[in-house]
Amino acid sequence: TISKRYYTFFYFPIVTNVLPITTTITSSLLAYRNVRRIVRLQRPVFRRRLDRQMTAITLARVVVLIALGSPYIFISLYQINLNVNTNNYMQLALVELISAVSASLLHINFR
Repeated sequence: TISKRYYTFFYFPIVTNVLPITTTITSSLLAYRNVRRIVRLQRPVFRRRLDRQMTAITLARVVVLIALGSPYIFISLYQINLNVNTNNYMQLALVELISAVSASLLHINFR
């Protein structure tokens, strides 16, 4: 039960959800601020274009991380708190299928 509480209240919500999203959002905001600063400076046009592209990639990565990572977090929390009963094989199989699909979606983000 201690490990169940650890995974329910700390690991999945904080370590696999809040921490990576916060880090990614912080880096994307810093990149966005950097691009805004570079626009005001006298930099070559190609450099500004490359910096804008990098910022757009970073912001898109944040959106993809949230969209593809959230189902994995939710199904993992549900799976941990699921009461296992020997009569509900269909429910367990469905949860395992959804878990496999959401884990695959999460790993698409890192390819």
